[in-house]
Parts: sequence; C-alpha cells; structure tokens
Amino acid sequence: MAVLDAYHLERCGILPDSHVLAAISGGADSTALLLLLTECMDRGLIREVSAAHYNHRIRGENADEDERFCRELCERLSVPFYSGSGDVLSRAKEQKDGVENAARTMRYAFLLRVMAEIGADCIATAHQADDQAETVLQHLLRGTGPKGLCGMVPRTGDVARPLLHFSRGDILDYLAERGQTFRQDETNLDTRFSRNRVRLEVIPALQQLQPKLVDHLCRLAEDMRADEDFFLPAVTGLIEDSASDGGFERTLLADCPEAVRRRALVHLLNKEFSYDICRNDVERLDWLLKAPSGKRVSLHGGLEAWNDGSVLRLGETSSEPDDPVDLDPGRVAETGGWRIRTEIADSFVRPSSCMEAYIACSADRLRSLTARRKRNGDRFRPLGMCGSRLLSDIFTDRKFPEKLRTAPLICLGEEIVFVPGYTVSESVRVTPESDKIIHILIEEVTES
Repeated sequence: MAVLDAYHLERCGILPDSHVLAAISGGADSTALLLLLTECMDRGLIREVSAAHYNHRIRGENADEDERFCRELCERLSVPFYSGSGDVLSRAKEQKDGVENAARTMRYAFLLRVMAEIGADCIATAHQADDQAETVLQHLLRGTGPKGLCGMVPRTGDVARPLLHFSRGDILDYLAERGQTFRQDETNLDTRFSRNRVRLEVIPALQQLQPKLVDHLCRLAEDMRADEDFFLPAVTGLIEDSASDGGFERTLLADCPEAVRRRALVHLLNKEFSYDICRNDVERLDWLLKAPSGKRVSLHGGLEAWNDGSVLRLGETSSEPDDPVDLDPGRVAETGGWRIRTEIADSFVRPSSCMEAYIACSADRLRSLTARRKRNGDRFRPLGMCGSRLLSDIFTDRKFPEKLRTAPLICLGEEIVFVPGYTVSESVRVTPESDKIIHILIEEVTES
C-alpha cells in the first residue's frame, strides 16, 4: 500500500518547508496523491498543500463532473482549490497538433500560472510506476537512446513526481482502505491515443511473457538515470571546453569516446534548440564532426548544422531567397546582410582587401551584372586558371570561414565573376584592351 515518507519527498525536492501544488484530475492516481500529500502535511513533512484542476472540455458533462468532484474533495480536506479550462480540440486543430500534446501544453501552462500566483514551490503530479513503464516502452517503440530510457525523473524543473515508486495496484489498495472514491475517465479506454494502446494492449501482451515487466522497466529507468548522472559532468565539461567562436571545436568532440560524444551531442542539441531529440539528428552530427569543412546536414524542424573550418555550427535553415539582385553601377544594393557598391572606374587599382575587386566588362554585358547566394553545383574559374572548379571544393580547400560563405557572389549572367574573400574570374581579368572596368566593394551591413 502507498505511504509517502520523507525519502519519497526529498528525492523529488519536496522539503518540510515546501508549499506543494497538487495537479488533480479526479482519477485514482491524482486523488491518492492529494490524500497522501495532506497526510504528509499533517505529519509535518510538508508546510502547505494546494490543488489545481484543468478542464480540457473534451468529455462534455463528464468533465464538469470531474471538476465538481475535485472541488468537493478539496473542500472536505480543507485544501485551497484552483480550476481552469480551455478548448483543447480547437487548440489542437489551430496548431495542427495532436490532442494529447495540446492538452498537456495547455494544462501545464495553467499549472505554472497558478503556481506562480499562489507562491507554491513546485507542482506535484501523480505519475506512478505503471506510467513510468509505459513511458520507457513508448520511447523504445519510437526509437531512443540512453536518455530516453531514463523515462520520467523524480523532479524536472518545477514538476515533482513523488509517486514514481508506487504501482497502480498500490494506489488502488490505498484508496480502497480509506473508502475513497474516484472518477473514471472513459477517454483512457480510447486506443486511438498511443499511450492508451501501450497501456491496454501492448503491456498486457508482454506481461504474459514476463509478469514483472513493469518492475523491470522501472529498474531499467533507474539504472539508466544513474549512468546519465555519472556521465553528466564529463558531458557538460566537454561542451564548455569545446565552445569556440560561436560554435564548437570539432576535433575536441570527435576525439572523445563514443559514449561521451553521443551524450554530448544530445546535450548540445538540447542546449541550442530545446527540442525533442531525434536519433537521426545525433547520427548526422556525429558524422559531421569528421566530415570535410563546408559540409552541412539538415536537422528536423527547419534546423541545420555545418562545418566552418574546425568549428561545428548549428542554426536555423536560411529562408532568404537566392534570386539574383541587379547591380547598377553608381548605386548601392543590399542583399542578405551585405552591402554592394559598384561603379565604373577609370583604371585598375590594386584592391585593398579581399572584399574588393576590379573586373573587365563589355558594355553589352553590363546589364547582366547581378549578385546572388551560392547554389549547389556552382563552378568558378579563378584568376590564372584554365579550367573551373566546384565552388564548394574551393571553400573547403581554402578553409573559408562560414561568414564569407554567405557573402553574395558577383555574376555576369550565369557566370560567377567574383567570389568575395577570394578572387575574380580569369574571364574578367582587366587588361589594357578592356572596354569598361567595374569597381566592386562588398561590406557587411552592421546594426547601428
């Protein structure tokens, strides 16, 4: 039978001076949670208990009955009660999100708001051992690494889970002994929801092979958490040590043992993007660590990573258009954060920087002078060379810094005639016979 003591509370960060906000739905687990917390308060293990209920408006009149049950239970226990509601189905449709995820997002937003308003120290949820087993199994079915096998932890930020050591059977026995009723949610029987299918179909089928499946999955989660805790100092230290020029030093990451490196990449993705980690993203980053400079990989969610010399960088995929920008000598053009000045020059002058150039251009080609971003497959014939090369190979060989790779290329029609940071094309070499000479200066636009 479930009995909360100081051990269960302290392992999820609930101390004797804590004000705990219990998230209650009216179901068996959350009803037991509220009773157990009030008993802890009576024994001096908690200073204060409040309760909050969120009506998702999914179950019609039943949802209103759930709220009424929770309110009356709190009145009987002399626990302050807070309620909220929202249209989950409309939110899911608007956000093109699943109903389960929309409900969770709206519920936690409400709970965090109440917690802040009443000055509570944490939110206690009623997740228990069977929930933990379902979570680990769902992660396995979806495809996961060591971190996913940790399942739910006793404390995540403001959310505490004091019942993780208790089974659903323990909780039902506890409620029966106290003669406490609870609400039944028929949506928990709807196998259109993935978690319900795992609970109602997958786990019972597996328990026929291994009756102690829930215990084994929960122990696995605890063991994996211990492993992750062991690796955490090495992982965070590696990320801090490898931080370099707005990115991360590739060699430092690549030379680490795989167990540390893979965990570091997961940590890095969480740190940079704060999203649910996709295993394919970790594998792409791992490959990128030893790939040639200039290589890029796409990550899910419109994100990408790339090699900039010895530095690994992560960011959003650029959505800037690569349509050519017409260049009119005598006028200034701007594109992609760069300013381009072009003018007709009287004579050739040795450029003062790699962002400046003089090109020969006949009068009939002048109207085709444009600037654009790099494209896959671009080729360029550098000054002094007979043939052309892939621009990506040039960038790699010359270890072009990432910023210069974003600078606009100067073109005459489809031909690239000036690569900023490098040189002009052999085809526009200035000679005494040149018809017109165009002076080009490219500058980064900086915020004033």
